[in-house]
Amino acid sequence: MARIVRAKLPIRVIVCAFLSLVLIVGGALAQSDNERRKIVIFANGISLERQLRLVKESGSQVLHTLWLIQALAIELPSVAPDLALAILLSSPLVTGVFPDLQSVADGSICIIPELPPVLEDYAWGLQHIYVPEVHTQWPDLQGAGVVVAILDTGIDQTHSDLKNRIGGGYNARAGENPKDYRDYNGHGTHMAGIIAATVNSLGVIGAAPKITLQAVKGLDDTGAGYESDVIEGLQWVYSKSIRLVNMSLGFVDDPLPLRKATQHLYNSGVIIVASAGNRCAITPSQDDGGDDDCEDGTAAVCPNPRIGLKYPAAYSWVIAVGASTFLNKVAAYSLTGTQLDILGPGGEQKPSSRSILSTTKDGGYGRGNGTSQAAAHVTGAVGLALQLKPHLTFAEVRGLLQTTAQDLGFKSEEQGAGLINVQKMLETLQ
Repeated sequence: MARIVRAKLPIRVIVCAFLSLVLIVGGALAQSDNERRKIVIFANGISLERQLRLVKESGSQVLHTLWLIQALAIELPSVAPDLALAILLSSPLVTGVFPDLQSVADGSICIIPELPPVLEDYAWGLQHIYVPEVHTQWPDLQGAGVVVAILDTGIDQTHSDLKNRIGGGYNARAGENPKDYRDYNGHGTHMAGIIAATVNSLGVIGAAPKITLQAVKGLDDTGAGYESDVIEGLQWVYSKSIRLVNMSLGFVDDPLPLRKATQHLYNSGVIIVASAGNRCAITPSQDDGGDDDCEDGTAAVCPNPRIGLKYPAAYSWVIAVGASTFLNKVAAYSLTGTQLDILGPGGEQKPSSRSILSTTKDGGYGRGNGTSQAAAHVTGAVGLALQLKPHLTFAEVRGLLQTTAQDLGFKSEEQGAGLINVQKMLETLQ
């Protein structure tokens, strides 16, 4: 798989003195296409008509109407973009203009050319959190009636292990066909298999094999995506009254638009499960959680390894999931912090039997590792809990996961409450 680069767009701090300078020079400095993407938040009560008129006056193009947060995602004109930005910033209708930050998926996928044995089985990650025991103890408890949105790269709609689980979807990416939520990367399909691979005598079994999936495509074919596309996906989730969302992706900075959007969903009763994020390697021999190719070569090393969770996992209204290994240790790549809630199986050392086997694009199967995969395990577990008790609140779900977790003996900022135990969690709910 091609390497996914963690791209972070620069954030400009614009003060009044600079604003007057921009008006004089007319935006002579060139900006890249990435830099010209912005999110404009308007004051409460400003009609959409007035919002659109102001953006048109600035010469900018509207990419998304982000009604959930009273905002528009726009692209500044290629000619004099700074002048257009100054027009927006000087308007009393506008409360803020923010860069449209980029995110990446928090896990790798390595495609396996051949299919697994015809006799299907549970991957080790689900075995470690006692999912097979749950399906044996409560045969009817498999996620039926629960809907989960996977906000990711899409899902392979033709995959034999998933096609009967997909209830629909939406492509939230600006300029693309909203009905085309196919997965050309494999990451979203990998999450889908962990959560919901069906029982069909082939491949693998998911944590909740009768749950209904909604594919929300917010990331592109490389696994990267813009904040405004992610928010557009969250708007769709909100409009469909979906209560459970898996977000195996992360932003390095704390973007205010994303903060407002996720808070809005939380306040409406939506449960968001998100990956804590993968750190890049400290040494070349350390596995970095999947941001390299699928070979066994050296890992990419960054000079200042990140400390702290990515967003939205770092928000207190999101269930933040770190990754455990085959040996029930905290994965070296799993980001840590006081906001971490819980661990899920994330795998180690790609591509090996100790990484996570799941479905991937083009009807295939692949191994992957990362906090992405860990979050998907937790999402599947939450789906089972919601089948049993559909009206569980966010606080009740998080508390349930934490009070029944297996303490792995690490600091709380490394493991949260520990590794989820699905059997114990559901026994508590009976």
